[in-house]
Amino acid sequence: ARTQTPVRLTWAVTIHKSQELMLPKISLGKKEFAVGLTFVRLSRVKALTDIMFVGQFDYSR
Repeated sequence: ARTQTPVRLTWAVTIHKSQELMLPKISLGKKEFAVGLTFVRLSRVKALTDIMFVGQFDYSR
């Protein structure tokens, strides 16, 4: 019997395409343009230590 595993090779994934994935690490930067999309990205990792902030991040968003 064979076991098949889906594989998606990428260097970068859009936030919309990442909704179905659990990511090992993410980075957040100035290009975050919508509150809802930022939440989607934050919900794709298992631990807070897997989030990297690049540059100044607007925490009010």
